[in-house]
Amino acid sequence: MTIFIYDNESVKEQDMKDAAKKLDASDLPNGKYNFLYSNTKDENQDSSFSRAFKK
Repeated sequence: MTIFIYDNESVKEQDMKDAAKKLDASDLPNGKYNFLYSNTKDENQDSSFSRAFKK
């Protein structure tokens, strides 16, 4: 899944983490998943965080 956020929006790292917590993982197998996000304005801002899902 890709989420696009336009330049006129203000989004913080915590906003992305909160959104990941709300994902419906009911169809995913149990396991650990990595979520990646990047800031296209500053190429050095690529980052990621992990979540584990269990049914």
